[in-house]
Amino acid sequence: MEVVKKYIVGIVLLLVIVIIWLGLLFLSDTIFSTVNPKADSYVKPINKEFDMEMLEKVSERTESSFPVTPSEFFDLTNED
Repeated sequence: MEVVKKYIVGIVLLLVIVIIWLGLLFLSDTIFSTVNPKADSYVKPINKEFDMEMLEKVSERTESSFPVTPSEFFDLTNED
């Protein structure tokens, strides 16, 4: 019992500090936690159907803008 009386102040102070620390941790989490207002646009699917026209446009742009077409590039790498 003497040991408890000796350390009761330290135990109580430690308990108070832990309670304050947990309270501040919870408060800072709720106050400083922000969700980007544009988050819905990031998770929304672009298009539910596969767009073949867009794929053709991308293919045409890659063939016209690169010095070597993708098919030629793959042929060059497969020759090794």
